[in-house]
Amino acid sequence: MRAAISFAITRNSIGSVLRGSIHEDNNFYRFGVCAFQIREKGHSKWQNIKSTKEANDKKRSLLFIKIIRQIRLAVQKGGKDPNLNTPLANAIEKAKVALMPKGTIENAIRGPKDPTENGEEAILEVVGPGRCFMIIECLTNSLKKTKHDINYLLKRHASEYTDRAHKYFTLKGVIRGRPGQSLGVVKAETALEHAIEVGAEDVKNESEADDIEYKFICDMKEFGNVRESLKSMGYEIGDSGLEFVPNDVVQINDGEMIVLQSLYDKLDDLPDVQRVYVNVE
Repeated sequence: MRAAISFAITRNSIGSVLRGSIHEDNNFYRFGVCAFQIREKGHSKWQNIKSTKEANDKKRSLLFIKIIRQIRLAVQKGGKDPNLNTPLANAIEKAKVALMPKGTIENAIRGPKDPTENGEEAILEVVGPGRCFMIIECLTNSLKKTKHDINYLLKRHASEYTDRAHKYFTLKGVIRGRPGQSLGVVKAETALEHAIEVGAEDVKNESEADDIEYKFICDMKEFGNVRESLKSMGYEIGDSGLEFVPNDVVQINDGEMIVLQSLYDKLDDLPDVQRVYVNVE
């Protein structure tokens, strides 16, 4: 769903093109839902690299916080043995994919002294730009505050809470896997054969051309069996678990897509938001 758009623009040209419609704040120009940043001469290459690294570090830290919460909640509900606790096994797998240090994972499994620090799960339903529907999975210590923070973003992105979004999704088992060395190159037709063989309902390739990763979708009751079968078949299993899969997808126009992407990114930046699902093509 994400798309990166870059603009080449100068201080003089931006005034002539969008005169009277721009708000300037520290060289960051806003026009509707779009934003443009102008770099001043003299910014060093290191400064640009440093800014990118700081942004990546912040994202990584936020991801770790979310996964640690998942691990702690899974332990609280099903114990510390991943062999007997599927949600914990899934969370640990996510941690490894995210390159979380082993010590951090072990500390997360031990958990906090106060179980209430693990937070509570919540599902929020939203009608978004272009009348698309969204489901937001949260893990929070204060649902009231989390709903308030999300509502603040919804109001600024042509969206609002609803009680109908769940009708447009089904909870499914989703396993993401890359073909291991023993499998070699796996084309889409072969991946479909593998999906049928292990009992999956569907398979999709949502990766870049040079980085093939397949997403296998199955009945939630068959999730564990399908995941283990794919692993035995030679797939390297990545981020997997129970997810809300759209029953059908809708189309929205380009302007609505820009607003939706902005909302998605800002929701993803909230520590209490675990995952966002959207029924958009």
